[in-house]
Amino acid sequence: MDFIGKKFAERYEIIEEIGHGGMATIYKAKDVVLGRFVAVKILKQEFLGDEEFTNRFTAEAQAAAALSSQNLVAIYDVGTYLGNNYIVMEFVDGITLKEYIKQKAPLEWKEAVVIATQVLQGISHAHKRGIVHRDIKPQNIMLTRAGIAKVMDFGIARATSSHTMKIGDTTIGSVHYFSPEQARGKHTDERSDIYSLGVVLYEMLTGKLPFDGDSPISVAMMHLQQIPENPKDINIAIPLAINDIVQKAMRKETSERYQTAEELWKDLNDALSNPDISPVRENTINSDETRIMTPLKPLVRMKEDEEAIFTEPQEYVPHTRKVRRDLEKKQKQKPKEREEIEEKYEEKSKKLNKVAKISFSVLGVLILFVIAYALFPGWFQPHNTMEVPNLVGQNITDVQSQYNGNKNVKITAEQTDDTSAQGTILSQDPESGISLRTPIAIKVGVSNGPQTMTLPDYTGKDQNTVSTDLENMGLKVTTTSSSSPTTPEGIVMQMSPTPGSTVKTGDTITITVSSGSQGAQIMMPGLIGMKSDDAITALKNVNLYVGAKTYQDSNYDADVVISQSVAKGSTITEYSTVDLVISTGKAPSTATPAPPTTYSGTIKVTIPQTAAQTTIKVLVGGKTVYDGTCNATDKTLSVPITSTNKQVTAQIYFNGILQQTVPVALN
Repeated sequence: MDFIGKKFAERYEIIEEIGHGGMATIYKAKDVVLGRFVAVKILKQEFLGDEEFTNRFTAEAQAAAALSSQNLVAIYDVGTYLGNNYIVMEFVDGITLKEYIKQKAPLEWKEAVVIATQVLQGISHAHKRGIVHRDIKPQNIMLTRAGIAKVMDFGIARATSSHTMKIGDTTIGSVHYFSPEQARGKHTDERSDIYSLGVVLYEMLTGKLPFDGDSPISVAMMHLQQIPENPKDINIAIPLAINDIVQKAMRKETSERYQTAEELWKDLNDALSNPDISPVRENTINSDETRIMTPLKPLVRMKEDEEAIFTEPQEYVPHTRKVRRDLEKKQKQKPKEREEIEEKYEEKSKKLNKVAKISFSVLGVLILFVIAYALFPGWFQPHNTMEVPNLVGQNITDVQSQYNGNKNVKITAEQTDDTSAQGTILSQDPESGISLRTPIAIKVGVSNGPQTMTLPDYTGKDQNTVSTDLENMGLKVTTTSSSSPTTPEGIVMQMSPTPGSTVKTGDTITITVSSGSQGAQIMMPGLIGMKSDDAITALKNVNLYVGAKTYQDSNYDADVVISQSVAKGSTITEYSTVDLVISTGKAPSTATPAPPTTYSGTIKVTIPQTAAQTTIKVLVGGKTVYDGTCNATDKTLSVPITSTNKQVTAQIYFNGILQQTVPVALN
C-alpha cells in the first residue's frame, strides 16, 4: 500500500519513506497539530497475519514509551490505520552510526569513546527499568547534526526476567553484533548489550568487524569459539586503555565482562584522562562457581585379563639379556642365593636407569639445538642494534625511502587530521629512543590530511540553520547582506564557493543573506472566493507573493481560496508573502455556494528582547497564520487573523517552543 500523502489519525501526514528494516518501513511525516516533523514506523503488510510479529511490534512501543533519555529516540504515539500497525516516534535529523563509520572509519579514538559513552547513557536508562535492547548495532544508533547519539528500535527488547525470544529455531538479533549467549539461544541480560556495544566500539576504532564470514552460521560460530584480532594491532593509534576496555567488553563469558553499563562508562571516562594506563580490572571469581582445577596424576589400566583395578604407572626397567638369564636362574637357586641375585639385579637396574636418563637428556638437548638452528639461524650469528628514530612529523614517502622502503616502516592506520598535511606521520610503534636488534620494523599512523567534502546547496534556506550546519561540518562562516524585493529577510541568496564545490575542514564559506525589501506599504486585496491561480495573479499585480498553500474541505468548489493569512484591507509591506487556504471541494455541484461569513481581527505579539532575532510562529485552530523571524528592535508584531468563527484561540511559539495560548475575539 502506498502511504505517501495519507494522514494517520487525522494528524500525521506521511511525506516520504526514509528507511526500512526486516519487519517495518519508516516514513517522515508532519504532525499537523503540533507543527513538527515525526517518524512513523509501519509494520510490513506481509507480517500483519503473523501474531508473533505483531506482538513484537507492539512490544516495541510498550517497552520504549516508558523510557525518557536524550540518548534514546522518544516514542510519541501508537495506533492502527486501515489495519496497519504503526508507531509515531521522534524524527532525528541526522544519519545512522553505520553510515558515519563508512564515511570516516577508523574514527579518532576520543570521538569513538564519546559516542560509546552516550550510547551507554541510553541503554543504562533502559537497563535500570528492566529492559534489555538485544540488538545494539550501528544501524540502530542515530547521530544528530549536533553530534548526539540516540539509540532506537526496541523491536526485540525484552524484560530481563523473560525467556529468550525466538522465531522458530532462529534467534532474533544481528549476527555480526550479537553476544555468544544469543548465538546459543540462551538467557540474555544487560551484559549482552555490553558485548554488542563492544563490537560497535571495535568497528568504530578499526573500521572493520571483529568477525565476518560467508554465512550467518559461520559468524555465529566465531562469536562462540574465536578471539578477535587485537584492535591495537589493526590501528596502532588506539591507546592501551581503550584496547583493554574493548577486549573486556567482548569476553565470551558473561561473568568476565563488564557487569553493568555504569562500570563500562567509568572505565571509558578514566581512559579519556589516562589513555596509556589500563583501568581494566579482572572480575572477582565467586567461590561457588565452576573453576578449572589442576588435573590429578593420570592412572593406568592393567591388562584386561587381570582384575579390574587401577594402579600408579611403574618406572620403566630395561631388561638386558644377562638380567633375564639371572632372573631365570633365580627361580632355581636356593633362598640365600636368590637373595644375592636379587640384590645384584637391583643394583644393575639402578645403574642402567641412570645411564638411560642421562643419555635421553643429552639427546633431547641436541635435538632442540638442531631445531633452533634450523628455524632461527640469526640467533647464532653476531647481530647489531640501533636506536629507534623519531618519525613523528615526517613525511611517510621520505621515511620509507630512507629506511629501505616499506620493509622497515609499515602503515597500519590512516586518519583525517585538520592540522597535518597528507602523508604526515602522526604516531609510531615502537616509540623512539629505545635500542632494538636490526633490522627493525616500525608501525606508523599516517594523516590523510584535512577532511574534504562536497559543499551542499543552502540557497533559499534560513541563515541560522545554514550557519549551524556549516559549522558542524568543520567549516568557518562569514556573512554579507543584500536587499532583495523577492527574497524574504534572513534567507540565503548566494554562497561562495558555489554549491557543489570541493572544500576541506577549516575552509571559510561566505553566505549572502537577504535583508528584505524596502517596499512601500500597500492595502491587502480580498482573495476569498477566487480561484487559486487568479488569487496568485492578484497578489503579483500589487507586488506580493504567495507563501504557504494549505488545503481544507469546505462548501466552496475545489481550488477556491477560503482563507488568507493577511486580512482584506490590512496594511502590508510590498514584496511580502501571503499564505492561502484553498478548498478541496466536496461532491460535485452545479452551483458555487455562497461564501461563509468571515470574521477578522489582529493579535499583537511582544517580541523577546533577549536575542537579536527570534523565530515566531502563530497557530490558530492548528493552522499556521504567521511563521517568520523578527528583530528585537521591532518590539511588537501584529498578526492579522481571519476565521469563520468569532472566537478563536491562538498558540504562540518562540524558536519552536510554545510560549502562550491566547483567546482572540474577531469582528
